[in-house]
This record gives sequence, structure tokens and C-alpha cells, in this order.
Amino acid sequence: IMSNGLKQDISLGPNLKALRKKNGLLQKEVSAQLEIMGIPMTEDILAKIEQGRYSVKISVLLALKKIYKVDTFDEIFAGLYQQLTPSPEPPRSHRYTKCDNPPPDTTLF
Repeated sequence: IMSNGLKQDISLGPNLKALRKKNGLLQKEVSAQLEIMGIPMTEDILAKIEQGRYSVKISVLLALKKIYKVDTFDEIFAGLYQQLTPSPEPPRSHRYTKCDNPPPDTTLF
């Protein structure tokens, strides 16, 4: 069964879960608060967001920031820049040495 949610390229899930637990809230309590704020949310979808299996909408992030009582998005985005670091460049497969056959001469006269 395919989900309608997009896979996150960088997951906010672990940070959101940590903030929820720091505030002593259960997923069902957070989803209920989101519903009261007019944001449709089930406990299942919140669990998928925390697992990085469902993309989080900006409106949900704004509401969670308020529910989790954080002043800035720093706690929500903490540590995520490390996930952006590019992987090391693969080693070059071969370089010519004096022993190798050099490439053909392409110069004209």
C-alpha cells in the first residue's frame, strides 16, 4: 500500500519526538491539540512524522513549535545540517604514470 506522504529527505522526526517527550506529552495528546488548532492530525500520522516516514507540513511545524513551547526553530532543526554534508569524493580510478602507455598525441604538426 502506497502512502500519500512524501519521504522526507532530511528527517525532523527524532527532534520532534524528543521535544514531545521533553514536554511530557503523548502522541494522542499532541494530535488532539493540533486538531483543536484546526490542523487535521491523527496519532498514526504523528508517529509516521516522528519516524521520518511522512513529510511534515509547515503549518504543522508552526503549531508544534507553539505546543512544544520553543521560541525559535533551532531546537526543531538541531543537528540537521550534519545530514547535508556531501559524501567524500570517490577516489580516481587511474592516473597515468611514466610506465603507462600515454594517450595518443592529438596535436597537429
